[in-house]
Amino acid sequence: MTSRERQARRAFSTLGEQRVLAFLRAVRNDGSCKAVGFVNEHLDNGEALEDIFFDGDEFGYRMSVKTRGPHLFEVEFGCSPGPLVGDGGMWEVEFDEVGAVAHVTATGFWIS
Repeated sequence: MTSRERQARRAFSTLGEQRVLAFLRAVRNDGSCKAVGFVNEHLDNGEALEDIFFDGDEFGYRMSVKTRGPHLFEVEFGCSPGPLVGDGGMWEVEFDEVGAVAHVTATGFWIS
């Protein structure tokens, strides 16, 4: 498992697959981050989150999560398809009790 995949695995463990999917769908129209649009195209085509994030490649989709409260998280997501190429962002995400996104705010953006 690559470093990128280990980091994503920790994020999936913290949020659970349902909240990862809810987050990606909630930010799908964030025009500042191309990676969000691309990952949602994969999802729209029926690809599983596991196949998207865990492909054995050094490069690809990245996700990390920091817990800020019982239902509040800081999520960093992006895609680096190669060295020094890609984009991503950071969001503060609050989930409700059933795992739906209650509130999301973009807090940062990166591009390389």
